[in-house]
Amino acid sequence: MKALKIFFVEGPCVAEMKEALKEAVEDYLNWCEKRGKEPRKPLPGKFLVRMTPQEHRLVALAAKAERLSLNEWARKEVLEEARQALA
Repeated sequence: MKALKIFFVEGPCVAEMKEALKEAVEDYLNWCEKRGKEPRKPLPGKFLVRMTPQEHRLVALAAKAERLSLNEWARKEVLEEARQALA
């Protein structure tokens, strides 16, 4: 896994800090474009999974068997699969 790069902006007032942040984002986008890389974009942290009612029931029963909420169970299972896929 790659390390998250962090940058800081500073200025004597909020307006200058906003301008510095805007410039930093523009620099990053230019950097990506020059290297042919896709810029990283933040994800909202939730996604919808469509399934049949039978599949939904099966997943709900699996979560209940582990005494987890459906969301907790699905999160755990998806993360395990993602880690294995990227190993």
